[in-house]
Amino acid sequence: MLKLDHSHYKAKVNLAILLEKEGKNSEAHTHYKEATRVKPSEARILQNMGINLKRAGKLDEALTYYQQAVNLEPANSVILYNMGILHNVRSDYESAIESLENSIQNNKDNVYAYLALGDALERQKEFKRAMTVYKDLQNLGVKVHGLKEKIQYLQSTLQEAEKRAVIQQERDKEKAKQQAVKAQQDEQRRLREEERKTKAEQEKVRKLEIDEVKRH
Repeated sequence: MLKLDHSHYKAKVNLAILLEKEGKNSEAHTHYKEATRVKPSEARILQNMGINLKRAGKLDEALTYYQQAVNLEPANSVILYNMGILHNVRSDYESAIESLENSIQNNKDNVYAYLALGDALERQKEFKRAMTVYKDLQNLGVKVHGLKEKIQYLQSTLQEAEKRAVIQQERDKEKAKQQAVKAQQDEQRRLREEERKTKAEQEKVRKLEIDEVKRH
C-alpha cells in the first residue's frame, strides 16, 4: 500500500506502530515523520512521534511534538498523561504536575496518571498533596500494590515533619527570647556607659570651675 500511495498517512502510522513493536524505532521514526508531513494537524500522530523520540532519548524534541499535540487537543487525557510522564523524565516536576492534573481532570479513571502525579509531588516535597492524590486513587476502588503502605509512609513523614516544625518553633522562640534578653542587657550597658561619661564630663567641668575661682 505504501508503494502505491505515499500520502496514505494512516498506513504509515500503522506500519510505524508495528515497527516499534519489533523494536525498530529508527525505521518507525521515518514513517512517523512522513505521516506528520502529510497530516501535520493529527494529534495522535504527533503524540506517537513524541513517544518515539522519547524512547530514542531525544527528550527536548519529543516535548515539542507533545506540545503540538496538546495544542490541537487540549482536553486529550492520554496526550496530557504522556506529556506529564515526559516532564517527569526531564525532572521538570512542576510542568509534570500541571499536565497530570489536567489529564486526571479529563479522565479520572487513569490509575497511572494518579501514580505519576503523586510521584512528581513527592519529588517536589509536597507530601500532603501527594497523599491526597493517592487517597483519591484509593477511593476509585482499584487495587494498587503498595498504595496503602505509601499512604501510611506519607502520613508518618508528615507527622514527623510536624513534630520537627514544633520543635523548631520552640527553638526559634527560645532563641528570640535570648536575643531579646541580650539586647536588653546591651542597652542597659550602653545607658550605664553614657551615664558614666556624662558624670565624668560633669566632674571635669566642675574642676575647671573650681580652678577658675582659685585663680581669681
